[in-house]
Amino acid sequence: MAIRVGKRARRDALIRKSFVSSTKRSFDFLTVLLVYSFPLFAASDTPSVFTVAERFFGDSLYFSALENYRSYINAQRAPYKRSQENGAAAFFKIGLCFYRTANFTAAAAAFEEYLRLFPGDKRFTDALLYCGNAYKATGDFKSASEQLYQAWVRGASPSKRQALLFESALCAEREGNDDRAAAIYGEYLKKYPADGNAKDAAFSLVTILIKQKKYAFASDALTMAEKQWSKDEPFFTRLLYAKAQLAKAQQKNENAHRLFSAIMSRGGDFPEKERALIDYASMLEEQRQYKALLPVYKKLSEIYQIKGRRVDGDFLFKWAQCAVNAGNFEQGEKLLRQLLAEYPGDARAGQAAYTVAECLFGKNEAPKALATLQEIVSGNFSQEWRAKAALAIGDSYYGQGLYPNAIAAYRVYCSLPGIAGGDSIQFKIARTYHEKGLLALAVKEYEQCMRQYPQSPYYYPAAFNAGRCEEALSHF
Repeated sequence: MAIRVGKRARRDALIRKSFVSSTKRSFDFLTVLLVYSFPLFAASDTPSVFTVAERFFGDSLYFSALENYRSYINAQRAPYKRSQENGAAAFFKIGLCFYRTANFTAAAAAFEEYLRLFPGDKRFTDALLYCGNAYKATGDFKSASEQLYQAWVRGASPSKRQALLFESALCAEREGNDDRAAAIYGEYLKKYPADGNAKDAAFSLVTILIKQKKYAFASDALTMAEKQWSKDEPFFTRLLYAKAQLAKAQQKNENAHRLFSAIMSRGGDFPEKERALIDYASMLEEQRQYKALLPVYKKLSEIYQIKGRRVDGDFLFKWAQCAVNAGNFEQGEKLLRQLLAEYPGDARAGQAAYTVAECLFGKNEAPKALATLQEIVSGNFSQEWRAKAALAIGDSYYGQGLYPNAIAAYRVYCSLPGIAGGDSIQFKIARTYHEKGLLALAVKEYEQCMRQYPQSPYYYPAAFNAGRCEEALSHF
């Protein structure tokens, strides 16, 4: 089912534009000499023009061949002599010239014009194949799938037919047309069950059926695949992943966990291994099974290292957070420091440094934790994390009974503009003085709370407590 590309004038304009841009590349000197040392053949000498075009084409001088093929076609004048062998050949070769110079957009348009003009020509099936591949190269997978399927229907050479049907399904899948992809994959597996791409087709079909929530059909397809390739160990691991996907989609979490664990324990590699581990990590994170998640992150990092890929900041941060949630503060701190060292400008730098302090507290290394928090307060971090660090310092000192240190940290917190909860901290400072019997200082801090936060819910408690302090001071 060839796709229309518009009127012939637009097609000619597209090809002309592509040719002009293409000819900006340097030619072989002999080519330039041959083309421009002689005037182009006259319209009455069209067979000679075609012969020269053929010679250029045979010598892989595609830009010169293209110009002469076009001259030949223009000399024929409309309507084109479609019954003439050279006419069909010229249109077909124009498409090939564009194709072999990697101008795939113009190639697809040229082949479409050929398909429209010469539906009975002997090169028709080849043109469908080239047109489909040209569309695929431009990212137009919908048109590619349609043209490749038509090439299969029209009876391409036996060596190509199986691959054409598989490529048509693959293009439909890449386009996002799951219904078409599933139908063609099913047709392909039915006709060519022993082909080299059959395993990939079976896996893709199962994946699409799971995505479409056709779980019964997916289960049947898995059973058939297992029977056919039961002795193929690498493919069996891929089928385990497909089974895990199916169990996860059906919310059979225990079964999914068992299958993913089996994948983790199996050696070797398979195309979807990274994706399988990412899916497993996502499931464990949703279930908050952080201890089980840690080895999955480790396995993923090993895959990245083997592939020569740098572990990104997002992955490091998630891995570190998992370690902290699992109570492994040593590993969490190590990963966070790696993040800070390798990605100093990361948007999560403040949070990472703050979490380092939490890890140090978790390891009972309070002095190091406080030093880290102080670095955040005085460092080049966002105000949000500077405020949280100051508050954490204050709370730590307060818990140790070191009230002057705590109050100093709380004052830093309250001095930061736009912070939330400053009224409660100011009230806490005043109440600390009050509880320690420093009534005059307590009155001063209560009044500061009332003055700075007149709309706060702490306003009236501050006024009442200030009155009690004045009464205790005999300031009736």
